[in-house]
Amino acid sequence: WVDTIKAAGVSEIKWFGPSYATKILTNGTPYETRRQRIRDWQSAYLPTLGVSWYDMVPYTKNLTLKDDGVHFPAASYSTWAQSLFAHGSALASVRGEET
Repeated sequence: WVDTIKAAGVSEIKWFGPSYATKILTNGTPYETRRQRIRDWQSAYLPTLGVSWYDMVPYTKNLTLKDDGVHFPAASYSTWAQSLFAHGSALASVRGEET
């Protein structure tokens, strides 16, 4: 994906890691365990490709989830999006602020 995005002429890529989840898999393993492994890999590898990686857990851990424990109701997605642009947040620089 990174090569494809860069080939399209994009010079700055911001990658948002997996959101927080509360789902428990059928084998009893928290789905969050899998998502954390993905976060660990992304946060270590993507910067080596020149990609800015952002942890979404601080933005999503306290949001209301749907009963599936993975997806959010519309209001939570809205809150999450607003928090990304808040002062000092991941996308504050898009608004002309330093992060």
